[in-house]
Amino acid sequence: INAALDIEARAPLVLGRHEAYIGVLMDDLVTKEIDEPYRMFTSRAEHRLVLRQDNADERLFKHGARCGLLPRRFWEEMVIRRKRIAGIRRLIERHVVSVEDCDRILAAKGKEAVSSPLRASQLLQRPGIGIEDLAAVLPPGLQVERRRDRETIEVQAKYGGYIRREKRLMERMLQMERMQIPQDFSYDIESMSTEARLKLGKFRPATLAQASRLSGVRSSDLSILMIYLSKKSRKGHK
Repeated sequence: INAALDIEARAPLVLGRHEAYIGVLMDDLVTKEIDEPYRMFTSRAEHRLVLRQDNADERLFKHGARCGLLPRRFWEEMVIRRKRIAGIRRLIERHVVSVEDCDRILAAKGKEAVSSPLRASQLLQRPGIGIEDLAAVLPPGLQVERRRDRETIEVQAKYGGYIRREKRLMERMLQMERMQIPQDFSYDIESMSTEARLKLGKFRPATLAQASRLSGVRSSDLSILMIYLSKKSRKGHK
């Protein structure tokens, strides 16, 4: 992909750690000391809750369309699907299921009864309960016919809290990704640890986020580096 983009004098495709496992792999190989055969374990990806198979199109179709690898209609169909799922989720969060219906659904799964009505989304959060189990108590407008849509809605309902927390962490990391480090930046900063100066000088990270992933670079070193980068940026704008 990047060979073709380079020939056309276009910007390269660089996938972030929050977008794809290959983004994690490439970032690890260029920012970490790899002294043994590299294995792409899911545990290496700090945003693995977001790197799921059911949302691969949401993460990557935009890049495929931009690079000319996918017809633009694929991207447009994905946007329509995302809006459809978001609409169904909002309705499920509002729909209230009576105590009797809740107890019947839970009893079929060997679960304890409830003492008050629950929203359909709250039922979905319970282990073993899926969209198909709620089919009998959902109005016609909430019937989810596509299997893939059902899987996505269930994942978002059951792991929604964790996914939201993951996305907040991603946003903080993206802010660090936006802080660029010039290639000619001098790490000769006395207040920074010797190990950090050596590692940063050796690997020359392109962003503050890449610097944060280098072994031996402590949070105090990152704070100092951020201050110096901010000073350099202010001088550059004067």
